[in-house]
Amino acid sequence: MEWRDARRPLPIPRNGRTRRPGRTTLGTVGVALLALAATWVGLGTAPPASAVTPTAGPRSSAPPPSYQLSLGDSLTAGWGASAPALDYANQLVGRESVLFPGLRLENLACPGETTTTMLRGGGMCSYPQGSQALAAVAFLVAHPDQVRYITIDIGINNIDTCPGASTIDQACVASGIGHLDDDLPLIIGDLHRAAPDVPIVGADSYDPFLAGEPAAGTNDDPYSQLAGLSPGFSPASLVMVDSLNAAIALTYGFEGVRLVDIADAFQSQDAATTGTVAGVPVPQNVADICAWLHMCDSSGLTIHLNDAGESVFADQFGQAVDQAVTTGGDGTWLADAGGGVHPLGDAPFFGDLSSRLDAPIVSLASTGDQRGYWLVAADGGVFSFGDAHFDGSTGVDHLDRPVVGMAPTPDGHGYWLVAADGGIFSFGDAHFYGSTGGEHLDRPVVGMAPTPGGRGYWLVAADGGVFSFGDAGFFGSTGGLHLVDPVVAMIVDRAGTGYSLAAADGGLFTFGGAPFDGSLGGSPAAAPVVALAGS
Repeated sequence: MEWRDARRPLPIPRNGRTRRPGRTTLGTVGVALLALAATWVGLGTAPPASAVTPTAGPRSSAPPPSYQLSLGDSLTAGWGASAPALDYANQLVGRESVLFPGLRLENLACPGETTTTMLRGGGMCSYPQGSQALAAVAFLVAHPDQVRYITIDIGINNIDTCPGASTIDQACVASGIGHLDDDLPLIIGDLHRAAPDVPIVGADSYDPFLAGEPAAGTNDDPYSQLAGLSPGFSPASLVMVDSLNAAIALTYGFEGVRLVDIADAFQSQDAATTGTVAGVPVPQNVADICAWLHMCDSSGLTIHLNDAGESVFADQFGQAVDQAVTTGGDGTWLADAGGGVHPLGDAPFFGDLSSRLDAPIVSLASTGDQRGYWLVAADGGVFSFGDAHFDGSTGVDHLDRPVVGMAPTPDGHGYWLVAADGGIFSFGDAHFYGSTGGEHLDRPVVGMAPTPGGRGYWLVAADGGVFSFGDAGFFGSTGGLHLVDPVVAMIVDRAGTGYSLAAADGGLFTFGGAPFDGSLGGSPAAAPVVALAGS
């Protein structure tokens, strides 16, 4: 019998002041401020002590080990890597050991796993608990406070049998995605219940079939058979995998899982003939598949990652993990209008501005790994500290209105600046998705927040009007309400299903799935509120 998770909320109707639908992020953007804050998480500290007592041997004073718990199918199991140390799960442990010294890998992945076998068992692997999901729950329960984060890569095997010699079985696709819709929320829900405070990062999928379908009995070099495929095969495969990825992203968004956008890293939508395979010009998405998978070699490993692809996966998961584990706060940076940075708690100091400024500092934003920060001035001057990249500024340009905030892209290799008229200035790998720079606004823009994948952003005005661009969704605003004090900042909830607006009197307005944790509206702070941050 098939059963659905009744905990999943219904999609929220999208209407109001919007440009297009949307997603999520962390971050805080202020109005022209006297002080700005960003939270920092201490990551190099020893893990908390365990309540488990050893059953044999002398009691040790050393802290218990910490773990990366990895779940998934043959990709997570390392099929395709030339050595275990080169698979993405092990590479990720090496990368994150800088943050969590002594980090160990607990890899429960099983080749051929679908969402159904992960949840209920019956796949290629045998688990004492009955399934991979139950084994993961058992590990979490047995190792309280020791698992630093969970990675999950699952879904492609739900549909990998749907492509045929030259066509795709759409009924098979619908069935596979239907099972994912049923199973994946239950898997994630069980993990959250076993370890509510452990962040989960989950991947969507690349499209291996862009390089063709293996011939029956050969399992070798599908790319060499591309000429024999029907002209619509590759576009149809892309639609198939896009449908799978949309279902994965929807579930992860509702369940509070940070998405690892593998499809974007593999440039799945880039069909421009800018790539080559064996010297032959091909679409870029096909070239990436051939470069990072075994689809275009004779190894017989076809849809699996080669060593280069394993490194791409490790890098993409690493960026997501860095963001996921830095959402709380053990410290805070305050920035004053003169460019001084004041670390509080355990927040480290990476430098500040002691020289005379042409314009006051109006915003501070931290990098995804919390190892650096940017300061931005009202004239659009950008100042980078720690591992924050400098990718440009408007400091030497004439602006119609002053800059009021900034937001970094997820990988930290770019950022947006927003001016009071809603004009957007994009630098580095930040893309321009639109602005209100040419529109008449009732009140000035005071801040912005990007979506987690960096493919959109929200702007918020002093009257609480919200403007959505790119893949940012509209969940409501206070634009039509009379406010006692102006809105000064916004923050988006982790799942990307809502956002919160803060007013200068400490009033908090939540929309969509954003939680309401209280406000200062009934008892205002001694000084006006100027910024908002999540923990």
